Amino acid sequence: MAHRHGPVRRMVRRTLGWMDVVACVIVGVTPRCGMDAYGRQGSSPQVQGDAASRPLMQKVNLKEKLALFTDLWSPRAVGAVNDFHVKLVKLKGEFVWHSHEVEDELFLVLQGKLRMQFRDREVVVEPGEIIIVPRRTEHRPVADDEVHVLLVEPKSTVNTGGAGGDRTREVEWI
Repeated sequence: MAHRHGPVRRMVRRTLGWMDVVACVIVGVTPRCGMDAYGRQGSSPQVQGDAASRPLMQKVNLKEKLALFTDLWSPRAVGAVNDFHVKLVKLKGEFVWHSHEVEDELFLVLQGKLRMQFRDREVVVEPGEIIIVPRRTEHRPVADDEVHVLLVEPKSTVNTGGAGGDRTREVEWI
């Protein structure tokens, strides 16, 4: 007799992309390039930068990574999970109004207070809290004092979305 939960488990594993990413962030693991969150070969696309050489279960110390840079509004990639990048960014001041046509964004505040402005309201996000901004939602992050944020977003995400401009940054791996 076949195991009755097998097909359900396989379906759940295929549909939990965000949970995979968040779980890896919480426990501090970074799947190796070419492997998915379950350690299966060939399930993830190639990742550029030093992520390709990271072992499967290496932890990432966020404080140490944040100490490596001082510039603001320039996300640094610290991990990859399937088609998502895990990034750190330091914010201060107002960013540009923008939206992302196809990507949702997850902001996890590590330090400080982030004000996420939308055209019709503002949401204050404190340390230990997340806000998920759905695709096509115009938004502007604002930080009155320096804020440290962990971002989880598809690798295709451009920090300024469709707005472009001089604040657009290429992702740098640290």
